[in-house]
Amino acid sequence: MYIILYAIPIALGDSPRAPLTIMYAYITCIAFLLVILSNQAEKYFTKVKQISNIIGVVFALLSMKTFYGWALYDVDYVQKNYEARRVLEIIENTLRANGMKHSSEVFSDRYNFYTPNTMPYRSRQIGNWNIDWVWGYSNEFPLLPNDNLDAFIDACKTQGIRYLVLSPNSSFRGEIFSQIYNEEIDIEMFGLDFINQTGNMRLYEIK
Repeated sequence: MYIILYAIPIALGDSPRAPLTIMYAYITCIAFLLVILSNQAEKYFTKVKQISNIIGVVFALLSMKTFYGWALYDVDYVQKNYEARRVLEIIENTLRANGMKHSSEVFSDRYNFYTPNTMPYRSRQIGNWNIDWVWGYSNEFPLLPNDNLDAFIDACKTQGIRYLVLSPNSSFRGEIFSQIYNEEIDIEMFGLDFINQTGNMRLYEIK
């Protein structure tokens, strides 16, 4: 009953404890521990009536702090996840208003960026593990250069990438991205138009 009542809302809320497939083993071990403690208590407290029930209540009270901590962590995570999704939806709606049709038209330096309501949801990236581990991925999506802005823009146009979504940490994917984000260059000379900024994410369109 605990698993059902706890797992369903947490799983639906994208909690990190959503994969509760091993929780049954954890709960089972706790149940065995309770049985062992009850049996031992009955041996030493033979005159105490309903000692098993008393042990069960004490055990439940001691466990409540742990479960309460889990619940607080999950509620906080779900709230942060909801707020992050709202920002992603704002970015997605802005891009769609500027002509985006699918997420593969978007490049982002952040691995956790996605379009919540536009397939195939994931944007193009540099350094994605799919390049080496997904068969045929590098053929369909050739590696984007990150050492020369002209070469990067040309590759984007060739591969159908029309939008850039950059964060303050974009320099980790290449110095050229921080130059765009920090306005160290004239982006219009490279065929880029600034669209908007949502939070600390800046959106650009490749003309």
